[in-house]
Amino acid sequence: MPTKDKEAKRLADRNRIKAKRNVAPADLSPQNDVAPINVAPNVAPVIPLFQYIDGKKVMLDKVPAGCKVLSDGQVWKPKNPIKEKPVQESGYIGVAKFLGDDERRGRLRSICQALSVKKLGPHLSFGHGGPTMDIVSEMIDIVEAK
Repeated sequence: MPTKDKEAKRLADRNRIKAKRNVAPADLSPQNDVAPINVAPNVAPVIPLFQYIDGKKVMLDKVPAGCKVLSDGQVWKPKNPIKEKPVQESGYIGVAKFLGDDERRGRLRSICQALSVKKLGPHLSFGHGGPTMDIVSEMIDIVEAK
């Protein structure tokens, strides 16, 4: 069991540490325009953009297309850039394009007939997130009825 002197010392140390933690920020009223010394302003550093062309450092105003910016501001163009794939139309728009062409509509009709024989029409869809094949076969019937 600690003695009274040790308890008093521990309590004094604890109070001293609390006092250090609870330091009030400097008063920034209009009469006291001086900001505290240890507070940095909230300004993001501006990193100049540059690129090495034929071994020479060239300063840039903006990032060229297909390039990336490294952490030190250097603009880097990858040797094998990522090519964006064209968006494939699916769903009802894709079906409508197939329904407009007689040859494609004939192929799609034969596919729908083969799936209906095996009773797979309601389980398979046309494209990603498109209508099911039994709905597509109904659409074909409507187009051909006109």
